[in-house]
Amino acid sequence: MITVDAPSQWWLDAGGERVVVIADVVPRLKLADPRRATEAVHVALRELIYSGDLPAGFIISQVELAGVLGVSRTPLREAIRMLQEEGLIDAEPNRRCRVAGFNAEDVDSTCGGRIMLEALGLSVSLGRFDEEMLLEALEALERMESDESPGVSAEWHAAHRRFHGAFRSRVPRSLREQLDAGSERAERYVRQLAQGARMGWSTHGLEEHRNIYDLVSARRTSEAILATCQHYARTAVTLLADASPEFEPVSTRAAIRMVARSLELDLADA
Repeated sequence: MITVDAPSQWWLDAGGERVVVIADVVPRLKLADPRRATEAVHVALRELIYSGDLPAGFIISQVELAGVLGVSRTPLREAIRMLQEEGLIDAEPNRRCRVAGFNAEDVDSTCGGRIMLEALGLSVSLGRFDEEMLLEALEALERMESDESPGVSAEWHAAHRRFHGAFRSRVPRSLREQLDAGSERAERYVRQLAQGARMGWSTHGLEEHRNIYDLVSARRTSEAILATCQHYARTAVTLLADASPEFEPVSTRAAIRMVARSLELDLADA
C-alpha cells in the first residue's frame, strides 16, 4: 500500500521510507509549439502512469505539477480531464486528483467493449484489404519481435499500436477514433500484465500477433477477427486471474461468444 503526502514532492511506502521525488520522474517539457502544450502534457503524464513512475494512489497537486513540467495550469487541467476520460485519473472535490488504481470491473468492461468494437472495425477494414496494410503490419510486427522488453517498453507499445492499427486503418475516421481510444485505455493493463506477468506471457503474446498476421495475409478474415478478439480477451482474463482471482470477467466472455456467433465460428476450433 502506498501512503501519499499530498503537498510534497514525494510519497512514502508502507515502511515510511521515501520512494520517489516527483521532480525526478516528471520531465520538464520542452515545447517547440506552445499551442500544443495540452497534447504534450497529456502524452507525458500518460506515459508516466503507464510505466508506473506515477503509481496508483498518487495524489497530484496541479500547482506543483505545473511547476515541475514548466507549463501553465490551463493545459495541465485539460490534460488531466483527458486522463480522467481514459480512466487513468480520479478527480477529487478539493481539485486534487489521484492516479486511478486497478479496477477489475473496469478491465472487464473495457475489454468487452473493445472486443465488440474491434470486431466491427476489422470487419469493415479487412473488407478493404490491400498490400499496403499488410506491409505496415509486418514492419510493426518485426519491430515488436526484435524489442528486448516486449510489453514494457514505449517503443514496443508504439509498434503494437501500429500493428493493430494497420488492420483497422480502412474504417471511417469517427470509428477509427473510437478504436484508438479503446486501444489507449487498454494499454495500461497490457503494461501491468507484462511488468508483473507470469513467465512466457511475452512469447505467447508475440506468437498470437504472428498468427493474426498470417491469418490476415491468407485472407482468412473471420478467423483473423476472432483471433484478434481472443488475443484481447486473454490479456484481460490473465491479468484479472493474477490480480482478482475471484472476479468473473462476464463482459469479456460474453463479447467473445457474441463475436464467434456473428462470425459463425466454433470457439473450440478457432
